[in-house]
Amino acid sequence: SVLSIKGQIDSRESEEIQKIRIETEAGSLVVVPLIYRDEIFGTITTINTPDQRDFNQGDLELLNAMSNQIATALANSQLFQEEQRRRRIADTLSETARVVGATLELEDVGNRLLAQLIDVVDFSTASLQSVEGDQRRLIAAYSKIGDEKLDASPLLLRPISEDPLVKSITDSRKPLIIPDTQNHPMWENVTEIEHVRSWLCTPLLAGEETIGLLFLNHSAPNAYDDETVDLVSAIAAQASVAIRNARLFEQIQR
Repeated sequence: SVLSIKGQIDSRESEEIQKIRIETEAGSLVVVPLIYRDEIFGTITTINTPDQRDFNQGDLELLNAMSNQIATALANSQLFQEEQRRRRIADTLSETARVVGATLELEDVGNRLLAQLIDVVDFSTASLQSVEGDQRRLIAAYSKIGDEKLDASPLLLRPISEDPLVKSITDSRKPLIIPDTQNHPMWENVTEIEHVRSWLCTPLLAGEETIGLLFLNHSAPNAYDDETVDLVSAIAAQASVAIRNARLFEQIQR
């Protein structure tokens, strides 16, 4: 915890912070960390105006006592929210298997899959593509920005051999996260996707063959982590079976 009184330069503050403190007419202040089991959850910051009294050691001790209770409450709240999130994920995986497997229409498979992702993964836009040899086609797309399904009438996309980033995924058959597209050497920043900062692609596999690709992107950097990959990969595995079945059905019809 720190106590800083008004009217004196505090060596722990940078020149920029000291300037802001003057501009905002901040007087005495106290900052107390919220700690639970050696983990810092945040801080309590109290600020007086210059015409108010300075905080003292008694104020500091009072805030420290309060911080223990607040940190415990925050920890319990986070544990409860995490448990609820894990229940939603388990329910989503179960529901995905049911709804995706209930149709043999490729476009329906894509739309149902992306609808299941909405509640468990944060994204700006998501898309599902099928892969056949060097060709890939857009099956379904969804935007959280406008809460709407995007037009995904069968659209032939850039061949895999001409897209080094996508080719690296189909060759490795492993998911790829780009935490910040502005710092990735293989990212091509074109106008249509200039808003994308975080990017995740998971291959849909049938044995050793990549039969599809699931893309998620976000307008903020560092939106995805290994836990996101595990979740999306589990959903992609179910989608792979549904897409393979839909393809077989199409072949039989032809």
